[in-house]
Amino acid sequence: MEKLYEVDRDQRVSSYFYKFDDVADIERLQSYDRYAAKDIERAEELIKALMQYRIDLYEHYQKIAETKSHQELHFTREPNYKAGRVDYFVKIIRLYADAKIKQQTEFSQKFTGAERHKARAFFEQIKKERPGIKTHVDLEKKKWEK
Repeated sequence: MEKLYEVDRDQRVSSYFYKFDDVADIERLQSYDRYAAKDIERAEELIKALMQYRIDLYEHYQKIAETKSHQELHFTREPNYKAGRVDYFVKIIRLYADAKIKQQTEFSQKFTGAERHKARAFFEQIKKERPGIKTHVDLEKKKWEK
């Protein structure tokens, strides 16, 4: 089935309502009527596209809901060159068995370098609250850092 819409593209219908109560030219009035009929046709096409989009959204939601997934707890160190410091992140990420479904960050907390001990304690607290959660710790300096 051919898609009636294109993703990441604005699709809209606009109409211009011409003042007609002082127009006596029949051809001009007929033109206004043709314009209105064409705008209605385009609006109906947009409605069909929106209905198909909603169906596709629902089918995608169902696919995600039925796909096996698991959560991972990440504790990472990331240089923040703009601020001239290092930041630490504690994140809970959902990964799906289907590689086509992008991983989702369900929770993210940022700590500055001076708060690294708070970050570590927070990471350990979440790890304790969620026994069995897979963890990933990356606190090493990156090779391009000084």
